[in-house]
Amino acid sequence: MFIEEHEKHSDPITVPEIADYRDQFQRLKAARARLTKFQPNPAAQAKAKAVREKEKAGEALPAQLNRTWPEFLKLILATKRKGHVVQGTANGPGYLQTAERCQLLFAKYGHLAKMPVVDRQFIGGTTKAGGWFGSMKGAGYFKERLNTAAASLDAALDHIPHTGAVSKRAFDNFAANYRWERSGVGTASRLLAMKRPDVFLCVDAKNRSGIGKAFGVSASSLQTFEGYWNLMQRIWRCPWNRTPRPRRALDHRVWDARVALLDSLYYDAST
Repeated sequence: MFIEEHEKHSDPITVPEIADYRDQFQRLKAARARLTKFQPNPAAQAKAKAVREKEKAGEALPAQLNRTWPEFLKLILATKRKGHVVQGTANGPGYLQTAERCQLLFAKYGHLAKMPVVDRQFIGGTTKAGGWFGSMKGAGYFKERLNTAAASLDAALDHIPHTGAVSKRAFDNFAANYRWERSGVGTASRLLAMKRPDVFLCVDAKNRSGIGKAFGVSASSLQTFEGYWNLMQRIWRCPWNRTPRPRRALDHRVWDARVALLDSLYYDAST
């Protein structure tokens, strides 16, 4: 009945209309055939190469990270490794909850040396509970210093403000004071990211390669403080990072830890 009812209001297709349809089909078919043989001209190839070189040199943002805030938020919240970024797991907090707990501890105590040992260990990532953002359970010298000489770590961290932008001078002062046997960017960046997850990212053996490829820097450079600072410059220029703090509850929770949360994208347990 439905088809019969519509047939009453239809018009027959004329021979010229059929011929016109066939003509359009043949032209489209020919255009598709030409597309399969398309090769960029030398000028277009040179332009694409220049863009890639600028990305590698840090003069342009890598396309995959040149995202708006909504795009970045969607990317972060879609990441699942042993649980969800926000929800965590049955065995402990997830990425976002870990960052938030560290923020509460710094707000309450101000310094590592004033915290109970268990809380210092959580911030340093030397226990299973605080393993997100780079587990430091195998960093024996760091673990010992965190447990027995936390004031020496505070001497470096005190140069990093609790809010606002971090200057090159402040970072250099942090790096100059973060000097002890087997100290390095891995443990240093863990502390930086937990004090300021909106500004810093923990870089270690499990994410170094992926981060280097994404931001066009060598993985080896990320084992130096100079290379780490250069990486931060590239991250801070990303559109999603420069977006004002959103109003929605979930959005601003992620925004408050946005740089540190990059670890959820590039952590590779197989490395």
